[in-house]
Amino acid sequence: MTTNNSTLFSQANLELGKEHWDYNSLNSTLVNIEHFELLQMLGKGRYASVFLGNDLRNNKEICVKVLKPVKRSKIKREIKISMIVGEFPNTVKLLDLIDNKVLGTPTLVFEYFPHISFLELLPTVTTEDMCLIIYRVLQTLYHAHRSGVMHRDIKPHNVLYDPKSKKVKLIDWGLSEFYFPETAYNCNVASRFFKAPELLIGCTHYNYSVDMWAVGCLIAGWVFSKEPFFAGKNNLDQLSQIVKILGADKFWKWTKSMKFQVRKKIMKVIPKSGKTKHWKDINDEIDPQISELLDGLLIYDFHKRWNVVQTMAHPWFDDIRLEGDIDPKDLKKAKVNLEKEEK
Repeated sequence: MTTNNSTLFSQANLELGKEHWDYNSLNSTLVNIEHFELLQMLGKGRYASVFLGNDLRNNKEICVKVLKPVKRSKIKREIKISMIVGEFPNTVKLLDLIDNKVLGTPTLVFEYFPHISFLELLPTVTTEDMCLIIYRVLQTLYHAHRSGVMHRDIKPHNVLYDPKSKKVKLIDWGLSEFYFPETAYNCNVASRFFKAPELLIGCTHYNYSVDMWAVGCLIAGWVFSKEPFFAGKNNLDQLSQIVKILGADKFWKWTKSMKFQVRKKIMKVIPKSGKTKHWKDINDEIDPQISELLDGLLIYDFHKRWNVVQTMAHPWFDDIRLEGDIDPKDLKKAKVNLEKEEK
């Protein structure tokens, strides 16, 4: 698999047109706050607090995301993308926008999805269930990437799983962005443990592959029973933890190939040489198929990192993948042939 990841879906937003991606022109209908009540806090983050709530109009449980005051354009972007991805598989729908006059920012109302913590699940999850969870995440990313959207915050906290129904939901598109080629983006995205190397060195011209790196981290955390797999104390240490596994030799070869001027503080932390560790050296019982997935996802060069189509087409997912999951045109663009006949 040698497809340049930056070419797949790179023209998506240009093809879909301004109406698809222009969130600044978004006009939303706000609902009266009196229709809702908050029951308990589910989580708190840098940009929002999330509550379990009740819709008094129909007495249904809901998930209420109270946004902290930030730039109006960022709020509009999250609303616009939440509306788009709500139609994709394995996501929660945006139901309403509450007129929150106290904060002066809209409050988002989503479907509530009962689940157990992904981190709580990891120690006991079966190979079959993990394969299903990862594939469902990939399904959602496939629809997002072909719609020109980078998630930019894939992590266990944003992957919800219900063992009873076997349903998976990929949530929190607050850091997501529309992708345009040759555009500089903010590197201050993604949680530290799941930041791709390009983000950690300050490369602003990244693409959908930041999501694919994070998927690789999810798999590694599970297969090596070490969550998070790369656990740096800060961004510099995070990069150092990655280099300990992927090797300093390949790091310097990568930065040189893309003519990137590495900052002095990074040069002081990363050794001048160092070999790549093999996955079998970390876990000698690792499944060869999983090892191959990690080889494709956890690599420095994001132009060579496997894209979502290549990853979904991997044999590890043969027993889950159904005909129609991937558009044949996208398989052709990614230069992928499914070795096993679709079921």
